[in-house]
Amino acid sequence: VVVSEPRVFEEGPVEGEHGFQKTVMEIDIDGKTLRLESGEIGRLAAGSVVARQGDSVVYTSACGDLDTSKEEVIEDFVPMSVHYQERSSAAGKTSGGYIKRDGRPSDEEVLVSRIIDRTLRPLFPVGFCREVQILSWVLSYDQAANVDPIALVSASAALLSSAIPFDTPVAGVAVGMDAGGKFVVNP
Repeated sequence: VVVSEPRVFEEGPVEGEHGFQKTVMEIDIDGKTLRLESGEIGRLAAGSVVARQGDSVVYTSACGDLDTSKEEVIEDFVPMSVHYQERSSAAGKTSGGYIKRDGRPSDEEVLVSRIIDRTLRPLFPVGFCREVQILSWVLSYDQAANVDPIALVSASAALLSSAIPFDTPVAGVAVGMDAGGKFVVNP
């Protein structure tokens, strides 16, 4: 597995656009570029990140109860909810018939939400018990790429870019095996 050093830079607004400056981080993983963008959309969330790899795009926002005037109740539990959703329109599909909406989450969406939850929950500081909500949407889906690791990385980056006390970056990959018996990252 070949991983490059991360490149961090800022991109200013293009002439005639909204005028928001975005911070970009790019890293190459086995020849595929993972691009994390923050600061352009989701500005009212505590932290938001758009992650891109190939033609796959995942938008993740992190919100939390940051009201310091509330009395702090120390518990051994972080009330965190994670919602991951793959919109059918992300893959270019349009619902037909009577039901036009995506409906309840599929089993795979629930499993990806659990992967994100089980990975991030133990990394909050001891004694932190404020409500945290992580929302992750697949906006564009490349059939050749697995978006589950991208969603995990973008959830971690959204928490890191917020004021929520979360200081441990997390990265995830899917590992497969090719026909020759060699391991492949994000097959």
